[in-house]
Amino acid sequence: MKLQTFLSVLVLAALTLACNLSSSTPTPVVIVITQAPVVAAPVTSVPATETPVPPPTEIPTPVPTATPSDPVLTPIKDPVNCRYGPGVEWEPVGALKVGETANIIGKNPAGDWWNIRLPANPTATCWVAASVTSPSGNLAMVNPVEVPQALVTKVTLVTNPTQMVVPGCVFPYSPVDLAGTITTNGPALVEWHWEISQGNVTSTSVLKFDKFGTQTISDYVKYGAQGEYWVKLVVTKPNSVVAQANYTVVCGP
Repeated sequence: MKLQTFLSVLVLAALTLACNLSSSTPTPVVIVITQAPVVAAPVTSVPATETPVPPPTEIPTPVPTATPSDPVLTPIKDPVNCRYGPGVEWEPVGALKVGETANIIGKNPAGDWWNIRLPANPTATCWVAASVTSPSGNLAMVNPVEVPQALVTKVTLVTNPTQMVVPGCVFPYSPVDLAGTITTNGPALVEWHWEISQGNVTSTSVLKFDKFGTQTISDYVKYGAQGEYWVKLVVTKPNSVVAQANYTVVCGP
Protein backbone atom coordinates (compact mmCIF):
# COMPACT_ATOMS: atom_id res chain seq x y z
CA MET A 1 0.00 0.00 0.00
CA LYS A 2 2.91 2.49 0.68
CA LEU A 3 4.40 1.87 -2.83
CA GLN A 4 1.13 2.80 -4.51
CA THR A 5 0.95 6.07 -2.59
CA PHE A 6 4.51 6.98 -3.56
CA LEU A 7 3.86 6.35 -7.26
CA SER A 8 0.75 8.45 -7.20
CA VAL A 9 2.66 11.38 -5.68
CA LEU A 10 5.38 10.98 -8.27
CA VAL A 11 2.92 11.11 -11.17
CA LEU A 12 1.17 14.14 -9.72
CA ALA A 13 4.49 15.97 -9.38
CA ALA A 14 5.38 15.23 -12.96
CA LEU A 15 2.12 16.64 -14.26
CA THR A 16 2.56 19.84 -12.29
CA LEU A 17 6.04 20.33 -13.66
CA ALA A 18 4.83 19.86 -17.19
CA CYS A 19 2.24 22.57 -16.82
CA ASN A 20 4.78 25.06 -15.60
CA LEU A 21 7.23 24.53 -18.49
CA SER A 22 7.09 26.66 -21.66
CA SER A 23 5.76 25.31 -24.90
CA SER A 24 9.21 25.21 -26.29
CA THR A 25 10.13 22.75 -23.77
CA PRO A 26 9.87 19.30 -25.20
CA THR A 27 7.00 17.38 -23.88
CA PRO A 28 8.36 14.94 -21.44
CA VAL A 29 7.53 11.36 -21.77
CA VAL A 30 5.65 10.32 -18.74
CA ILE A 31 6.10 6.74 -17.84
CA VAL A 32 3.38 5.45 -15.62
CA ILE A 33 4.32 2.42 -13.74
CA THR A 34 1.35 0.47 -12.85
CA GLN A 35 1.82 -2.14 -10.21
CA ALA A 36 -0.32 -5.16 -10.43
CA PRO A 37 -2.34 -5.50 -7.34
CA VAL A 38 -0.86 -7.89 -4.95
CA VAL A 39 -3.32 -10.60 -4.44
CA ALA A 40 -2.80 -12.38 -1.22
CA ALA A 41 -2.75 -16.08 -1.61
CA PRO A 42 -5.85 -17.61 -0.15
CA VAL A 43 -5.24 -19.02 3.22
CA THR A 44 -6.56 -22.47 3.42
CA SER A 45 -7.65 -23.23 6.93
CA VAL A 46 -6.33 -26.64 7.92
CA PRO A 47 -8.18 -27.88 10.91
CA ALA A 48 -5.87 -29.04 13.59
CA THR A 49 -5.94 -32.73 14.11
CA GLU A 50 -6.86 -33.35 17.71
CA THR A 51 -6.44 -36.69 19.48
CA PRO A 52 -9.68 -37.35 21.32
CA VAL A 53 -9.09 -37.42 25.02
CA PRO A 54 -11.36 -39.90 26.77
CA PRO A 55 -13.25 -38.54 29.70
CA PRO A 56 -11.68 -39.39 33.02
CA THR A 57 -12.74 -42.76 34.37
CA GLU A 58 -14.46 -42.48 37.67
CA ILE A 59 -12.85 -44.80 40.22
CA PRO A 60 -15.55 -45.90 42.62
CA THR A 61 -14.80 -45.35 46.24
CA PRO A 62 -14.22 -48.78 47.76
CA VAL A 63 -16.95 -49.72 50.15
CA PRO A 64 -15.63 -51.76 53.08
CA THR A 65 -17.20 -55.19 53.20
CA ALA A 66 -18.36 -56.13 56.62
CA THR A 67 -16.70 -59.32 57.83
CA PRO A 68 -19.43 -61.56 59.16
CA SER A 69 -18.88 -62.39 62.78
CA ASP A 70 -18.24 -66.01 63.70
CA PRO A 71 -21.31 -67.82 65.02
CA VAL A 72 -21.10 -68.33 68.76
CA LEU A 73 -23.40 -69.13 71.64
CA THR A 74 -23.58 -68.84 75.38
CA PRO A 75 -25.87 -70.41 78.03
CA ILE A 76 -29.05 -68.45 78.66
CA LYS A 77 -28.94 -68.67 82.45
CA ASP A 78 -27.64 -72.04 83.71
CA PRO A 79 -24.66 -74.28 82.89
CA VAL A 80 -25.40 -76.48 79.90
CA ASN A 81 -24.43 -80.12 79.42
CA CYS A 82 -22.43 -80.72 76.26
CA ARG A 83 -23.19 -84.20 74.97
CA TYR A 84 -21.61 -86.71 72.62
CA GLY A 85 -24.64 -86.45 70.31
CA PRO A 86 -27.67 -84.22 69.73
CA GLY A 87 -30.10 -85.35 72.42
CA VAL A 88 -30.48 -86.08 76.11
CA GLU A 89 -30.07 -89.77 75.27
CA TRP A 90 -26.37 -89.07 74.64
CA GLU A 91 -23.75 -89.07 77.37
CA PRO A 92 -22.47 -85.68 78.61
CA VAL A 93 -18.80 -85.14 77.83
CA GLY A 94 -18.45 -81.70 79.38
CA ALA A 95 -20.34 -78.54 80.24
CA LEU A 96 -20.60 -74.96 79.05
CA LYS A 97 -20.53 -72.62 82.01
CA VAL A 98 -22.56 -69.45 82.42
CA GLY A 99 -20.66 -66.56 80.84
CA GLU A 100 -18.59 -68.81 78.58
CA THR A 101 -18.81 -68.38 74.81
CA ALA A 102 -18.36 -71.33 72.46
CA ASN A 103 -17.83 -71.37 68.70
CA ILE A 104 -20.61 -73.05 66.72
CA ILE A 105 -19.28 -75.43 64.07
CA GLY A 106 -22.48 -77.18 62.98
CA LYS A 107 -26.03 -78.20 63.74
CA ASN A 108 -28.17 -81.31 63.49
CA PRO A 109 -30.58 -81.63 60.52
CA ALA A 110 -33.53 -80.61 62.71
CA GLY A 111 -31.69 -77.47 63.82
CA ASP A 112 -32.50 -77.87 67.52
CA TRP A 113 -28.99 -78.86 68.65
CA TRP A 114 -25.70 -77.02 68.06
CA ASN A 115 -22.33 -78.69 67.57
CA ILE A 116 -19.70 -76.59 69.38
CA ARG A 117 -16.09 -76.49 70.53
CA LEU A 118 -15.72 -76.49 74.27
CA PRO A 119 -13.79 -73.41 75.49
CA ALA A 120 -12.02 -75.58 78.08
CA ASN A 121 -10.83 -77.98 75.36
CA PRO A 122 -10.96 -76.48 71.83
CA THR A 123 -10.01 -79.83 70.29
CA ALA A 124 -13.18 -81.43 71.68
CA THR A 125 -16.56 -81.06 70.02
CA CYS A 126 -19.93 -81.83 71.54
CA TRP A 127 -23.61 -80.92 71.31
CA VAL A 128 -25.75 -78.46 73.27
CA ALA A 129 -29.50 -77.89 73.06
CA ALA A 130 -30.63 -74.77 71.23
CA SER A 131 -33.43 -74.31 73.75
CA VAL A 132 -31.03 -73.51 76.61
CA THR A 133 -28.46 -71.44 74.69
CA SER A 134 -28.40 -68.04 73.01
CA PRO A 135 -26.66 -67.93 69.60
CA SER A 136 -25.26 -64.85 67.86
CA GLY A 137 -23.13 -63.96 64.85
CA ASN A 138 -23.58 -65.08 61.27
CA LEU A 139 -25.71 -68.18 61.77
CA ALA A 140 -26.03 -68.55 57.98
CA MET A 141 -22.49 -69.95 58.07
CA VAL A 142 -23.65 -72.91 60.18
CA ASN A 143 -24.36 -76.04 58.14
CA PRO A 144 -25.82 -79.39 59.20
CA VAL A 145 -23.17 -81.91 60.21
CA GLU A 146 -23.26 -85.67 60.49
CA VAL A 147 -24.66 -87.02 63.74
CA PRO A 148 -22.14 -89.36 65.40
CA GLN A 149 -22.68 -93.06 65.90
CA ALA A 150 -22.95 -94.25 69.46
CA LEU A 151 -20.07 -96.44 70.60
CA VAL A 152 -19.41 -99.04 73.26
CA THR A 153 -17.06 -97.20 75.60
CA LYS A 154 -16.47 -99.85 78.23
CA VAL A 155 -16.77 -103.63 78.73
CA THR A 156 -16.08 -105.44 81.99
CA LEU A 157 -16.09 -109.10 83.03
CA VAL A 158 -15.51 -110.91 86.31
CA THR A 159 -15.71 -114.56 87.31
CA ASN A 160 -17.02 -115.87 90.61
CA PRO A 161 -15.09 -117.49 92.08
CA THR A 162 -11.72 -116.80 90.56
CA GLN A 163 -10.45 -120.11 91.92
CA MET A 164 -12.36 -123.37 92.20
CA VAL A 165 -11.21 -126.16 94.54
CA VAL A 166 -12.65 -129.51 93.52
CA PRO A 167 -12.39 -132.17 96.24
CA GLY A 168 -10.71 -135.27 94.95
CA CYS A 169 -10.82 -133.85 91.40
CA VAL A 170 -14.28 -135.33 90.97
CA PHE A 171 -15.93 -133.68 87.99
CA PRO A 172 -18.34 -132.28 86.95
CA TYR A 173 -18.50 -129.69 89.64
CA SER A 174 -20.19 -126.35 90.23
CA PRO A 175 -19.79 -123.99 87.26
CA VAL A 176 -18.10 -120.59 87.41
CA ASP A 177 -20.45 -117.61 87.33
CA LEU A 178 -19.80 -114.81 84.83
CA ALA A 179 -20.84 -111.18 85.30
CA GLY A 180 -20.26 -108.74 82.47
CA THR A 181 -21.20 -105.15 81.70
CA ILE A 182 -21.43 -103.17 78.46
CA THR A 183 -21.51 -99.37 78.45
CA THR A 184 -22.40 -97.07 75.55
CA ASN A 185 -22.32 -93.30 75.12
CA GLY A 186 -25.65 -93.15 73.29
CA PRO A 187 -28.49 -95.14 71.73
CA ALA A 188 -27.19 -98.24 69.99
CA LEU A 189 -27.68 -101.87 69.05
CA VAL A 190 -24.77 -103.86 70.49
CA GLU A 191 -23.79 -107.27 69.15
CA TRP A 192 -21.72 -109.51 71.44
CA HIS A 193 -20.78 -113.13 72.25
CA TRP A 194 -18.71 -115.30 74.64
CA GLU A 195 -15.42 -117.01 73.89
CA ILE A 196 -13.81 -119.50 76.29
CA SER A 197 -10.36 -121.01 76.49
CA GLN A 198 -11.71 -124.50 75.83
CA GLY A 199 -12.41 -123.34 72.26
CA ASN A 200 -16.13 -122.70 72.45
CA VAL A 201 -17.72 -119.56 70.89
CA THR A 202 -21.37 -118.74 71.52
CA SER A 203 -23.79 -117.34 68.98
CA THR A 204 -24.18 -113.56 68.65
CA SER A 205 -26.57 -111.80 71.02
CA VAL A 206 -27.97 -108.25 70.71
CA LEU A 207 -28.46 -105.61 73.39
CA LYS A 208 -30.57 -102.53 72.63
CA PHE A 209 -29.61 -99.25 74.27
CA ASP A 210 -32.27 -96.52 74.08
CA LYS A 211 -29.86 -94.08 75.71
CA PHE A 212 -26.33 -93.97 77.06
CA GLY A 213 -25.64 -96.19 80.05
CA THR A 214 -24.64 -99.65 81.20
CA GLN A 215 -26.32 -103.03 80.91
CA THR A 216 -25.28 -106.20 82.68
CA ILE A 217 -24.86 -109.73 81.34
CA SER A 218 -24.81 -112.85 83.49
CA ASP A 219 -23.95 -116.43 82.52
CA TYR A 220 -21.83 -119.36 83.69
CA VAL A 221 -19.10 -121.58 82.31
CA LYS A 222 -18.36 -125.26 82.92
CA TYR A 223 -15.01 -126.99 83.21
CA GLY A 224 -13.93 -130.63 83.33
CA ALA A 225 -10.39 -130.65 84.70
CA GLN A 226 -8.03 -128.67 86.82
CA GLY A 227 -6.08 -125.90 85.13
CA GLU A 228 -5.91 -122.21 84.16
CA TYR A 229 -8.90 -120.92 82.16
CA TRP A 230 -10.13 -117.67 80.65
CA VAL A 231 -13.41 -116.28 79.35
CA LYS A 232 -13.89 -113.33 76.98
CA LEU A 233 -16.86 -111.03 76.51
CA VAL A 234 -16.49 -109.90 72.90
CA VAL A 235 -18.37 -106.90 71.42
CA THR A 236 -18.34 -106.77 67.61
CA LYS A 237 -20.76 -103.89 66.84
CA PRO A 238 -20.98 -100.93 66.70
CA ASN A 239 -17.27 -101.17 67.50
CA SER A 240 -14.91 -103.86 68.66
CA VAL A 241 -14.23 -104.15 72.41
CA VAL A 242 -13.13 -107.17 74.45
CA ALA A 243 -13.03 -107.92 78.17
CA GLN A 244 -11.33 -111.01 79.62
CA ALA A 245 -11.47 -112.71 83.00
CA ASN A 246 -9.36 -115.64 84.25
CA TYR A 247 -10.11 -118.37 86.77
CA THR A 248 -8.27 -121.41 88.13
CA VAL A 249 -9.47 -124.93 88.95
CA VAL A 250 -7.43 -126.98 91.43
CA CYS A 251 -7.98 -130.35 93.01
CA GLY A 252 -8.40 -130.45 96.78
CA PRO A 253 -8.38 -133.09 99.47
